[in-house]
Amino acid sequence: MQKNALTDEMLDFGTGSHPVFLDFNADGLRDILVGTEGYYDESFASNRDPRLVLLLNTGTETEPTFEVADEDFLGLSQYGDNTWNFAPTLGDMDKDGDMDLLVGEQDGKIFYSENLAGAGNPMQFGPLDLNWMGIDVGLNSHPAVADLNRDGLPDLVIGERNGNFNFFPNIGAAGAPAFQSDVTLAPNNQLLGNVSTELPADLSAGNSAPILIDYGDSFLMFAGSQAGPVQVYGDIENNLGGTFTLLDPNYGGMLEGKRSAVALADLNDDQFFELLVGNTRGGLSMFSTPLDAAEPLSVFAAPDIRPARIFPNPSGDKVTLEWKGDGVGSVEVRLWDMWGRTLSAHTASGARWTLDLTSYPSGIYLLEISNSAGKRVWEKVAVGR
Repeated sequence: MQKNALTDEMLDFGTGSHPVFLDFNADGLRDILVGTEGYYDESFASNRDPRLVLLLNTGTETEPTFEVADEDFLGLSQYGDNTWNFAPTLGDMDKDGDMDLLVGEQDGKIFYSENLAGAGNPMQFGPLDLNWMGIDVGLNSHPAVADLNRDGLPDLVIGERNGNFNFFPNIGAAGAPAFQSDVTLAPNNQLLGNVSTELPADLSAGNSAPILIDYGDSFLMFAGSQAGPVQVYGDIENNLGGTFTLLDPNYGGMLEGKRSAVALADLNDDQFFELLVGNTRGGLSMFSTPLDAAEPLSVFAAPDIRPARIFPNPSGDKVTLEWKGDGVGSVEVRLWDMWGRTLSAHTASGARWTLDLTSYPSGIYLLEISNSAGKRVWEKVAVGR
């Protein structure tokens, strides 16, 4: 008798999962590198066995398939007595055409390994620098790389336990990156955008986990959080000393658990991004998104379609969706079961709309609400009789 049906094909990295996309073997397909807080292991002083785990894409440009290729990439588990919470990202820090590796960790420092391969070649990482540039943001550093000030040099945005975003502009030169190590000193900014991922749902910490998408004339910042919601920020371009705009406080209405961390890539060549989400439970979830790789901001400029109220919930025979003010012009509402099957599809409009649930058994369902501009949100509905 098999006792691990379904779970035998699931990915489980112990505690904590922080994913990033990369093309490790230079085959044109997106691979995944996952940093972990660690498997429980009493042989470590910390009781954690933290890892980087490499998953190679063995599929095609339109149908990705991932297989675990290295369960202890670069041997980072050797440092598990002293640190954990590995959070990887990549960027061409030395401007030689290939992507170098940066890893955040429990103590707030940055691990760094230069890619020695050269442009277009399979990645080959050199020795690890365990205290790169002397950078220290406190606890749970989570780095992202982007040229935020448009000076041609890669800068750092580093999330941390408190939930703020630390900005380290690159003060070096092409081929020779340099950073002021003290985040409190100019030109650094430890309150980038005047925003935080610390939420009322969990005031114990913020654990900001940023990624930045650069569209040439604008940036979007997606940020995982301690409480779990993935936040999206805009108005970043030419506004590094100002306040960023919160475009979406809970992207997609996802409920993937605490300590969320995200990665974005177009995995199936459909010109839309897929969203990969890690969390404190150590797994990964993949979502399709309406984010056009060329014009993502159009999604966030669309009217807010999330209902102000869904009631009664739990429900018996009917559930009502209520929007603020005059409501929504017109949205599509799809009912999904937890197996991913579409049960019904309807068009709703106005300030209030009711869905008949009498033909469905007791259980948990998902409502997918979308509009013609590509904006989409999800809400849970419980049916009980």
